[in-house]
Amino acid sequence: MLMICCGNEYCQECIIRLFQAAVKDELSFPPRCCLTSVLAVEQVAHFLPQDVLNRYLERDKEWASPYRVYCHKPTCSRFIGHREVKDGGVTCPSCGSTTCAVCKAAAHEGECLNEDPDTASLMELAREAGYKMPLRYTFLL
Repeated sequence: MLMICCGNEYCQECIIRLFQAAVKDELSFPPRCCLTSVLAVEQVAHFLPQDVLNRYLERDKEWASPYRVYCHKPTCSRFIGHREVKDGGVTCPSCGSTTCAVCKAAAHEGECLNEDPDTASLMELAREAGYKMPLRYTFLL
């Protein structure tokens, strides 16, 4: 049994289930007790199987990232993150494909093309109204 900061105790099986649930759903991340006390991975790492711990650490990096880029290939879709951008693209460490860091489609030359006419119209209207869109992001300020 492990007693955590709020005074509750967990057995190893319950800790493992809690961490497995946390890596499946971002709303359950990070794992908590009493909905407020975050379970520190350092406190429970020795209770977790290596595959659960590794998946938790991957999700922690992914979900903590303010700028998420995923591989554009539907058969891969792995989180790439904000690794080194080369020529506007980020290379997937899993399949080797390069994804555009701006539009998140397959890497390409030149400016990103917006294929959705409704979004293109909205962006043009926003520009005319004085809204700005940072180059790294695809939302309006």
